[in-house]
Amino acid sequence: MLYNLEIAQVFEKNRNIPDAFYKSMMNSFTEAVQFISINGLLSDYKERIVKIYTITEERNWEFGEGFSRALDIID
Repeated sequence: MLYNLEIAQVFEKNRNIPDAFYKSMMNSFTEAVQFISINGLLSDYKERIVKIYTITEERNWEFGEGFSRALDIID
């Protein structure tokens, strides 16, 4: 799940991408964070989650608030 997001961030870099892409990535991120949290895997994947989120912030991705809300699950 996280790998797909990481590959999407590589793909998105310096491209003109429609809003639907960002909404889909936000939903995927939310689902991944929920799955990781529910299954007690946060210690294994926290670094990757934070890195994905940081890139969304740095690149000013659409639906940034949704990505931020997804992190509230693990706090």
